[in-house]
Amino acid sequence: MNPRTEVSLPLELGRLLPSTSPTRWREAVLRAGQLLAPGWAVAPVPATPGALALVLYAVSADTATTPEQVTLAEVTALLDAAPDLDQEPATTRLLIHHALESGGHPIGDRTHPASRTAARLLHRDEPLDIPLALGGGVAGPSALRYALPRLRALLAGLTEEQLSGLPSVEPIPVEASAHVTGAVKIVTSDSWLPLGCPVCRRAEGATVAVDGDLATFTCRKRHTTTDHQLGARHVHTALTRTSPGGKPVRGDLYVVHPDQPADADPRQLCVWLRAPVGALY
Repeated sequence: MNPRTEVSLPLELGRLLPSTSPTRWREAVLRAGQLLAPGWAVAPVPATPGALALVLYAVSADTATTPEQVTLAEVTALLDAAPDLDQEPATTRLLIHHALESGGHPIGDRTHPASRTAARLLHRDEPLDIPLALGGGVAGPSALRYALPRLRALLAGLTEEQLSGLPSVEPIPVEASAHVTGAVKIVTSDSWLPLGCPVCRRAEGATVAVDGDLATFTCRKRHTTTDHQLGARHVHTALTRTSPGGKPVRGDLYVVHPDQPADADPRQLCVWLRAPVGALY
């Protein structure tokens, strides 16, 4: 992300809240916004709203309370818990897993926004197939591992007495859709591949939509998929650039792969789109 780009807290909250969000998750996200607002201008970190919302969601589910009733001491106890041997926040991870599974929507359930958020923040890349001495044999770090210390710093100035008087932060809804006359193409640094319907294999003439943290691809035969290659933030960025006001996209829609920065320009990111025809031969 460009360090000069302003990170809006209301927008980050909106990215976590699809229009169909269940009550507890909505309450957790809104409470996270309240707690983060005082320190946000000093240290805006996009991953922290989702991390704090997950913590509030998990603690409130575990204690049979509401996210607003979770105390600052309960939150900081998790943030200060000792990491495991890989320096991962094992205590927080286990509590999140337990809350999601007890609620009937474990990680991997793409129908629930809390499960989708947990999947993104808890994901660890597979270990490299190289000797242990060279860094192999250990899975990559999770986004949650880096979000929690930053979250601790953002909450450092708060006291229990201040919690009840914090103003609410109204999320900015993140909703967009457009019909694409060509294909939706997923872009990496060295490739672009058209996304096809998993049912009928059709690639052209689809409708792409974003609702909070969920991106969907609906083919001409109205088969809808939530392909893992469609990152909601990345699709929203692509639609904002190429389809203002929801106008149809004439031709192909280039969407950056979720592993790449969401604000990357696909035509500059991919060598095959950046180079003139024939320049690589």
